[in-house]
Amino acid sequence: MRQIRFEKGDILDLQVISSYIDETIKQAKEEKNEADKPGSKSGSSPAFMALMEKDENLKQPFTQLTPGRQKDYINYIAEAKKEETKSARLEKVYPLILEGKGLNDKYSSKKQKQKDRQ
Repeated sequence: MRQIRFEKGDILDLQVISSYIDETIKQAKEEKNEADKPGSKSGSSPAFMALMEKDENLKQPFTQLTPGRQKDYINYIAEAKKEETKSARLEKVYPLILEGKGLNDKYSSKKQKQKDRQ
C-alpha cells in the first residue's frame, strides 16, 4: 500500500501523485480481470454446475438471473467445505432460483412487509 501524507505548506510533486494513481488503476484492473477468470476464488462450484447440466428446469431460470445473482448463488455453494453442506445449500436455493429470486431477496421482502404493516 502506498500513501502520501500532506501537511500545510508542503509542495506537491504531481509526478509522484500521478504515478500512484496510475499504479492503483492498473492494480484494480488486474484484480477485476483475475476475478472474472473461470476457477478464480469467486469461481464456480462443480456440484452446482453438474446439477445445472442435468436439470433443464434449473438451467433456464438460472441463466435469466442477473450476473450478480448468479455469482451470489455460485459463491454461496462453493464456500461450503463439506459435500453435505453443499448439497443442503443446493436444496435450499433450488426453489429460489426457480422463482427468479436472488439469494438475499427473502430478506428484502420481509422488510417490505414490515413497512406495509406500518
